[in-house]
Amino acid sequence: MFLAKKYKFHNPLLEALPEPAYLYDLNGKFQSCNQHARHLLKYMGYTPSQSPESLEAFTHILRFHGNATEERFEELVFEEVRYAMQIISFEEGTLLRLTPYPESDKMLNLSAALDVIPWGILTVETENGKDLVVHSNPMAEAFLEIPNARMIGQTLSSILRIFGIEDDLSTFLNGSGISHYDHEGRKDNKVHWYRLHVIPYRLKKNYCLIVIEDTTERKIMEGQYFQSQRLEALGQLAGGVAHDFNNILSIIDGYARIARKKLGPETEAYGFMEHIASAVQRGSALTGQLLTFGRHKVVKDSVVDLGQLVRDQEMLLRPLMDASIALSIKTEDGVFVKVAPDNICQILLNTCINSRDAMTDGGNLIVEAQKEGEGHAVLRIIDTGSGMPSEVQAKMFDPFFTTKDQGKGTGLGLSMVYGLVKDMKGEIGVVSKENEGTAITIRLPLSEPPVDKHEIIEDEDGNVRLNGFTALVAEDEPDLLKIISSTLEDVGITVLRACNGHEALMVQDDYDGEIDFLLTDVVMPELNGVKLAELFESVRPHSQIMFMSGYPANGLMSRVPLPEGAVMMSKPIDMKKLICMIHSLAKNHGKDAKEKWSALTSQWRTA
Repeated sequence: MFLAKKYKFHNPLLEALPEPAYLYDLNGKFQSCNQHARHLLKYMGYTPSQSPESLEAFTHILRFHGNATEERFEELVFEEVRYAMQIISFEEGTLLRLTPYPESDKMLNLSAALDVIPWGILTVETENGKDLVVHSNPMAEAFLEIPNARMIGQTLSSILRIFGIEDDLSTFLNGSGISHYDHEGRKDNKVHWYRLHVIPYRLKKNYCLIVIEDTTERKIMEGQYFQSQRLEALGQLAGGVAHDFNNILSIIDGYARIARKKLGPETEAYGFMEHIASAVQRGSALTGQLLTFGRHKVVKDSVVDLGQLVRDQEMLLRPLMDASIALSIKTEDGVFVKVAPDNICQILLNTCINSRDAMTDGGNLIVEAQKEGEGHAVLRIIDTGSGMPSEVQAKMFDPFFTTKDQGKGTGLGLSMVYGLVKDMKGEIGVVSKENEGTAITIRLPLSEPPVDKHEIIEDEDGNVRLNGFTALVAEDEPDLLKIISSTLEDVGITVLRACNGHEALMVQDDYDGEIDFLLTDVVMPELNGVKLAELFESVRPHSQIMFMSGYPANGLMSRVPLPEGAVMMSKPIDMKKLICMIHSLAKNHGKDAKEKWSALTSQWRTA
């Protein structure tokens, strides 16, 4: 009845406002108003066919009927309700709006709060089956990527279709309680997860508050937590398998040694025994990798040779490949990068397993590590598998995305690779062609070669200092443990202490750095020194191992026979000679040390 066709599209917006509102054109001529405003006109004595006066005149009439004063010129009272009069100018005219007072201040404060909260907020009118959006905050505009001006007055269903939600949400909107709806979409070419909280409420009309929450980070963290739990369980299993497998290897190696003693080097069987011993060493290296995998602790970044690190993983990668897949490792020496070694191992495992799965009919898998260009190291994994179409490449690093059958993949492997590479300040790129294969290239910044922190100082009087070296001492006699540890610390060695074999294994597992020496008593409760040495050497093969005992090394009087070539010092310990032996091992890096010092004293011997 008060409508002008030019302004007809504003009517839904006016009707959505919860307070009286009047629309005027640029010349101040009345055009339209909402139901609340018509009610107020009736209260003021206007007939249904009577239009308000011009903007200037009508504001004076409002102030008169609303008992405005000079002190409160914009404050009006109608039907015992106080209003604040607002005149809002826009491109096509002017809006005269009466906001309940003092509720008007509360509404302004609430509006300001809604503009800064980290969730998207939509207010939807649901009266008579409608789903008309009457308000949205800036975060909703950012989430939906739809300008606020386009959303107001549109139906919620049409907006959510643009967002990618095709489902009918009418059941949620018209429900009696709070409900939730989860949605997976894409933003910035990456997958995102959202949760829509639907909260119905009633004022003078039925409304529904839609709260849009970005749950992407939480979803990823939950997935990584479950993945870490799974890896921890696998690590414990791997550790148990490695322990039992080491026992089997020790038996095989022991009988091979006995057989070699019975056979002469000129016999063909002696050569077979040599091959068995070599296979035992390969198996020992493999179990060492399994035990490293099972440790699952945070490892600090260190400067490592990427080529050597990749070569070290070959023992672990080869058993994962089918017989139809040819694995080739091509590395360059001196490619130093600052990384957590376990992270590189994780990257290789995930990428190589994916490549293996892509070569169902066999093929070639090439792993390269080399320098490339100025200041970059490159780790490249190339396979001749099925390749990927462009749409799969676009999603391959998305968390939980997988093309594998149900139960055969979590979809987290490559997303973890992507995260690890970014943490190392690296870049990752993929080139793939269907039916030809895939090449994953990881670029990492080069680092300067590591500086040897070990320092051996000798003075004219024959005194030595062994700065930068670390020793683990395992001794069940507390006083002797304290004396030996203090003696080693006096010459600059960092000492880790353990009162038995089990504690020694836990100490070395918790220690992130290198341990140069293990000095262990032979006879200890629960886990003896020889068994400790076997387990210790499987995870730290470059450490030097020395034994201490009050019993002979071998023979009828020995309590625990020592392995061939072991270095042992008889108790009581001569601390000066102990330092001399450690000095020799450190100076010669263990090479020929036993031979050089075998005649030092009758207390030293090799079994």
